Amino acid sequence: MALALVLYLYIFFVSWTGSFVIGEWFPLHVVLLVTAVILYIPRLANDSVVPRGLYGSEDAFICIGLMMIMISAILHPNPKTMNYLMAYFYIFGAGYFALKLLLYKNTSVEKLLWVNMAAVLLVAVFTVTDFLLYAYRGVDIQQFIPRVKPASATYNIIFRRSYGLATEPTILCYYFNTLGPLALWQLWRMRRGGFIIKGVLSSIVGFAWLTTFSAAGVVFMALSVFIVTVIRGAGWIIAKRKALSKKLWDSDMFSRQTAQKFDQSPRWIGIINMPLRRIVMAVLCIAGLLFFYTPERLLHIQDFAEPLVDKVTLTGTSSAHDRMSRWRMALESIEDHPLEGIGPGALSTAEQGSSTNWYLFLTVESGILSIVPFGTFLLCCFARILASNVAAKYWVLVGFISAVLHLTVISTIQHPFLWVLLAIFSVACLKEGNCDAVVRG
Repeated sequence: MALALVLYLYIFFVSWTGSFVIGEWFPLHVVLLVTAVILYIPRLANDSVVPRGLYGSEDAFICIGLMMIMISAILHPNPKTMNYLMAYFYIFGAGYFALKLLLYKNTSVEKLLWVNMAAVLLVAVFTVTDFLLYAYRGVDIQQFIPRVKPASATYNIIFRRSYGLATEPTILCYYFNTLGPLALWQLWRMRRGGFIIKGVLSSIVGFAWLTTFSAAGVVFMALSVFIVTVIRGAGWIIAKRKALSKKLWDSDMFSRQTAQKFDQSPRWIGIINMPLRRIVMAVLCIAGLLFFYTPERLLHIQDFAEPLVDKVTLTGTSSAHDRMSRWRMALESIEDHPLEGIGPGALSTAEQGSSTNWYLFLTVESGILSIVPFGTFLLCCFARILASNVAAKYWVLVGFISAVLHLTVISTIQHPFLWVLLAIFSVACLKEGNCDAVVRG
C-alpha cells in the first residue's frame, strides 16, 4: 500500500522539477522514485517474476546504448564521467526499466490515468493563476515558493513566461505536450462532470500551455497532431477499403455488420472530436483577447507574433543565434570524433554549454554508436504504440511524437515525462491485453 502511494505521488509530482526541491540533483520526483525502488527491494525475493511482454525487444536497444556510453566513458574519462554515468543509469534503469515493473506490480492503469489527469490540471490551474495575477495585478506567486532559479524570462518584454513548478517555460511546455494529451483524454472519457466543466478545465490546460510562449512547443504539438491525424485518417481509409474488398458495401450503405462496426468506432477521422475542437478554438480566442490586451496599450498582432516567428525560423533573436552556434560546434565535434565521442561529461568538464539538442549532445559526448541504439528504440516505440489497440493509443502517440521532437531543443534528458508516458503505455498495453505479440517480442 505504501509503495503504491509513493508511485502515485511520483506521477503527481513529476513536473515539479524546479520547485520544492531537496537539492539540485534531488527534485521531488527523484526522491519519490528512489524511495519506491528501496521499498520494493525486500520484495524481490518473493516477487521476482517479470510478466512476459512488459519488456519488449525495443528495450534491448537501451541496454546497447548504455553499453556504448560506458565504452565512451572508458575511452575518454574526465572528472564528470561518473556523474554522467550515474545519471544515465538512473534515468533508464530506475526511471524506465524499474518504473515499468513497479507500476505493473503495484498500481492500476485507471488510477494512474486519474493521478496524471489531476497532476496536469493542478499545474495548469496554478500556471494560469500565476500568469494572470502577475500580468494584471503585479502579484508574483513565484516569490513565495522555493525555486531552483528565479522565474524571470519574459516574452516581448511584456508578459512573463509561465514556469509553473518547472525549471523553465520550455520544460513546462514539454510536460504539457507529453502528458497533457493523455490527461485530456482521461478528462473527456469521464462520465461525470458534464460538457461545461470539462470544457472549462480543458481551456485552462490550453491557456496554461500557451502562456509558456514556447515556440518549439507550439510547433511540435501542431506537427504531432497533424501526423497523428494523417495516420488516423489513413487507418480509416484502409479499413474502408478492406470493407469494400470483402463486399460488405451494399449499394449506398454498409451492411448491418459493417454499420455496427463503424457505429462503435469514432466518427471523426482526427484524434479529437468536434466538441473538443470547438473548445480548442474557444481557448485560442480567449487567449488572444488576454494576450493582445494590456492596461498600457493594445498589441498589434504583428508585434505579438514576431518573436515566435523569429524563434521558429531561428532568426532575429540572440537565443536563436546561440542555438545555431551550439549546433554548429556540436556538428564539428561529431566530425572529429564520430564513433565514440569525446566522453560523457566532457562538455561540462570543459565548462562548455550543452548542445541544446539531446540527440546532438549524446552524439558529441558518446558518439554515433550510442545515438543509433537510442534512436532505434524510439522508432520501435512508435511502431509499438501504432500497432497496439490501447484505448488511448492516438493520444499517447500525440504525446510521444511531441516529446521526441522536443528533445531537439533541450539537452536535459533527466526530465522523465517521456519515460513516464512510455511506462504507463506499457503497463496499460499489457494489462488490457491489447499489444501486438510480434511488436512486444
